[in-house]
Amino acid sequence: MEQERYSYGAPEEPDAVSEQRKLYALVAYIPFFCFIPLFSKDSDEFTRAHGRQGLLLMAVEIFAAIMLLIGKYFWIALIMAALMFSIAGIVAAFSGREFLIPMIGKWADKLK
Repeated sequence: MEQERYSYGAPEEPDAVSEQRKLYALVAYIPFFCFIPLFSKDSDEFTRAHGRQGLLLMAVEIFAAIMLLIGKYFWIALIMAALMFSIAGIVAAFSGREFLIPMIGKWADKLK
């Protein structure tokens, strides 16, 4: 039963798990250390199972960090573009000229 192996209870008695196996399972959840239980010759199914979960968890953490980084730079770029277009609009208005902001200007014309 696959579900029993991954149940919230331990697959074997906690006292039956050696300290070394516990350590291998523990480091599996530290990013990049998850490879130790996956590739160590001393690891067994218990430690490799924790290693696989740690590997997938690390992948999720890396993906989240990349999305945060991309999102952060996207918003900074968007705010900088808005600031540039605001300044250009102020200068154009002060000079008595019309100014059409790329993409947004056409939408603004439709609001008439």
